[in-house]
Amino acid sequence: MTRKRWIDIAKGLSIILVVIGHSGHLEMNHFLAWFRMPFFFFVSGLIFKVNEKEDYWSWSRIQIRQLMIPYLSYGILFILLFFAVDPTNGYLIDSASDFLYGGMVLEGAHTVFWFITCLLLTRLLFGFLLRYALSIQLITIGCGYILSHLLASYYPHISFPFNADVALVTVAYFAIGYYMKGIITKWITSKRILLVCLLICSTLIVLDVRNTLRYTLDLKYRIFEHMLLDLLIPLSIILVVLTLCYYLAEFSHINWIIKLGENTATIMYMHVPLNMLVILLIGYPYNFVIYTVIGICIPSLIGYLFKSSSILSLLFLGRIRMRHSNREDKQHIS
Repeated sequence: MTRKRWIDIAKGLSIILVVIGHSGHLEMNHFLAWFRMPFFFFVSGLIFKVNEKEDYWSWSRIQIRQLMIPYLSYGILFILLFFAVDPTNGYLIDSASDFLYGGMVLEGAHTVFWFITCLLLTRLLFGFLLRYALSIQLITIGCGYILSHLLASYYPHISFPFNADVALVTVAYFAIGYYMKGIITKWITSKRILLVCLLICSTLIVLDVRNTLRYTLDLKYRIFEHMLLDLLIPLSIILVVLTLCYYLAEFSHINWIIKLGENTATIMYMHVPLNMLVILLIGYPYNFVIYTVIGICIPSLIGYLFKSSSILSLLFLGRIRMRHSNREDKQHIS
């Protein structure tokens, strides 16, 4: 599928929603959590490409390198940075062990790192399944989705390394995005589908506000309790948001959102620790607007700095500049 401008807008919007979600506005985050991370995985599936002629294991090594080199670089950087703030052996040992284990035990500066390993496992699993017939793909993804919900329901306090069990849910959102490549434009420009999605969203919001049906979705902490609603609600909202992105693409003055989409990895990694440092420096917290501006603007500037250096691009973006070529092995996190 030819890359569309509205998809780049969706990438930029998705990272804005992530930053707002971590700003401390609890009620806003409650509703954003309904679709924020599924949106990321859906769009990632939408832009996912696999060279069918490429060996799976060679391709897997590239995926691991692209995602895990920045994961390690940022992780070590933040451990050392906050160790300077809290120079105790307890902090160093606890933060290092949690970082290596990953998943829902990650807090503080590393709180969003669960997403990176979950995205990697999702890519590797789906890339592997693409080698088989569509029926096998669907059966495997469906069984994994059910299994992950059962694990979350009956063993809610178990912390799996790198949120491995959550990848069985995220691969469903990822796969739906991938499978919809050929029809997504038709769906998001259909007034009938938009009306149905708006009706579903508004009804569930009203039910939630009235406490008739209090819906919660939190992938990191394995809070997904409704197999049907965990697909219906996020996907309904995602289609509405993508419709908005489609029509926003007609306006040139929103190019800045596209630019954000080019720096999603840097913003994802840095928005939490940067705000933590600013709050430590000034001595008090601030509102979600300032949090969002700091969490987006400063990492974006740093991201452009990283791109100017081959070493920094490798360490913090997972990119290797090819000699004798202008091509780059680009990492897409969305």
